[in-house]
Amino acid sequence: MDAEAKILRFLAVLGLAAALLTVGFLAINTGVLGGGSGGVITAPAAASASFAAGAAGGSSDQSQQADTATTSGRTYTVQDGDTFYSIARKFNTTISDIQKLNPNIDPQNLTSGVKLVVPQ
Repeated sequence: MDAEAKILRFLAVLGLAAALLTVGFLAINTGVLGGGSGGVITAPAAASASFAAGAAGGSSDQSQQADTATTSGRTYTVQDGDTFYSIARKFNTTISDIQKLNPNIDPQNLTSGVKLVVPQ
């Protein structure tokens, strides 16, 4: 194998590694991975199923909506399987806005029962 082929192979491997890192980073930061109870990785299918159930009105329990109002938002009690992504979708907001209102909450270690402030 000549030097040019070795360089091309190296660049291909480097490009693949960069693509995988980017996809992993995006998956974690959008809430598709992580954020489940006890650090369990949430599968993308489970996250979409959770969102679909919420969009279809699958949950009629009002305690899952807003517990109390605050000056910058309303509080929400985290349920099993919730991620910042699913909560943002439920309240039509962004992960970034939820993080700004809850700087002391680790989105990768979200447990049920935790109270979050979500934008109104």
